[in-house]
Amino acid sequence: MPTGNLPKSVVVDLLVVLKDFLMPRSSAPKDEWIRPLVRGIEPYTPGEQPRVKGLIKLNTNENPYPPSPKVLETTRKAVDGRLRLYPNPRAQGLREALGKVHGLSGDHIMVGNGSDELLALATRAFVEPKVGRSNREKSNASTIQYWTPSYSLYPVLCQVHGAIINEVPLEADFSIPSLAKLKREKRWNFPRSTQFCDDPKRSHRAWLSHFSAASLVSRPAGDGGAG
Repeated sequence: MPTGNLPKSVVVDLLVVLKDFLMPRSSAPKDEWIRPLVRGIEPYTPGEQPRVKGLIKLNTNENPYPPSPKVLETTRKAVDGRLRLYPNPRAQGLREALGKVHGLSGDHIMVGNGSDELLALATRAFVEPKVGRSNREKSNASTIQYWTPSYSLYPVLCQVHGAIINEVPLEADFSIPSLAKLKREKRWNFPRSTQFCDDPKRSHRAWLSHFSAASLVSRPAGDGGAG
């Protein structure tokens, strides 16, 4: 571990902390440090990543066409002394530019490190963990629902957060069940829950207006299924 010009006392303190962390005095297994909720989760498995030279992986939304020369030129111009500086934490310039394209204010746009991060942040913001809540609240504010088969990260996000999962199967042709069927079978929680919708090309917008809670429409790699 490089210590640079740190005072000797600081270096000693750091080494003591590292020693206690790597060789704890307690004989308890390290997995006991992890939340019981997380220990029982089956880890998210990314989509297949073949190592074939020259292969374009459409399942991860790779583009068979090279970037526009204008994009490359702009990227090269940005690689200068600014790389040593911390970027705008709110990505203000990017949000404003995206807002102009979509006719929105930059305040309506959130930028993240891919849809996975945005889904995780939204889960924390909109979903109440089920622990310590009444049965009525558990069935609403603590519920996340989504179609299946769908993005394999959804159940992991739910389990880590301690949410109730409501998986609703698509039809045999992978279409969305009709509103009438969803209401008749009472499989979809309409009053108050958060729903993940993994592909805006499916006719989601028609029924999103029927919900009174957060609806998160994302486009994971691979058009649904294991992303």
